Amino acid sequence: MEIQFLHFRMYIVTALCFFVSNFVVAADLDPSQVAKEIRVAASRLQAAEDRLEAWKCTIESSSGGQASKPLTTTVMRHNTALLVKINDEVSVFNETGYFSVKSAQNNLAWVLIQHKIAMKPNETRQLIPIDYFTYPLATLSNTQNIIKFLDNKTLNLIRARSISNGLVELEFEYAIDREGPGNKKSEIHGTLTLDPNLDWLVMKYLMTSSGGLMGPVKSTMSRQVIRDGDQTRVVAIDSTSDDEKGRISQKIKYTYQYFPNNSVNPAEFTLAYYNLIAPGYEEVYEDKPKFNWTRWGIIGIGCIVLSLILGWYVRRRRPT
Repeated sequence: MEIQFLHFRMYIVTALCFFVSNFVVAADLDPSQVAKEIRVAASRLQAAEDRLEAWKCTIESSSGGQASKPLTTTVMRHNTALLVKINDEVSVFNETGYFSVKSAQNNLAWVLIQHKIAMKPNETRQLIPIDYFTYPLATLSNTQNIIKFLDNKTLNLIRARSISNGLVELEFEYAIDREGPGNKKSEIHGTLTLDPNLDWLVMKYLMTSSGGLMGPVKSTMSRQVIRDGDQTRVVAIDSTSDDEKGRISQKIKYTYQYFPNNSVNPAEFTLAYYNLIAPGYEEVYEDKPKFNWTRWGIIGIGCIVLSLILGWYVRRRRPT
């Protein structure tokens, strides 16, 4: 009897712990402290990004039940240069410019698409098409978007609280002034559900907007980490958007494969690797001095005056 009672007591304690961990909500949290934690996580992820030299990402997506062709990107770093390969096109960015080549005949031949040099400072980074090509971990955790979100001057963090399974829910609202016909202002209200144990990964969100050009819109997203390891990370995202015209649904699966450092071939960052040479002309983007119309105008007028004086002098000296 005593053993049965002990088992019963252990069962009660286990059930109570399960109930507490899944249904009891902790006290409200400080929204400003949650925002601070998100920024710290973003910095930590960025530091991890800077240590990566090469990775590959395969994106599989479907919208409305229709699957799109998978998109595969490979990213490599060498010193300050960056190589981005998207399917059969390769772009190399560095401090002095960039070039793009496209594969022909299954990588047996390459065609030069663009070649630009002498770019302005930081212009290379602006030309890179999508953040996740260069910041897979940070964007995967949505911290890049969240930082911009937190920097919104109209943002009001209403409430933050811990919920079941150690997650944190952040309630917010902000406004968007849209330019264009009607110049309507949208009011956004929603909640983010984040996982502090996964660098504040956004596991789901719910947003509703009103007053915009599209009318009331409700958007949802849920994220699932299928596999998370040192060499591979797989994440699935389901999202929906409802407006007056109906619902749009989308499913995306990101598969990241990380390569060991020192696996990058520096030759791939040069045109010679693709059996190509730079063209005879360059598209120069550096700031050039403007044409000095005043200086050359004065010089031109001076030449005209001088020619008139010389003409007059020659005529005076010519015998009559």
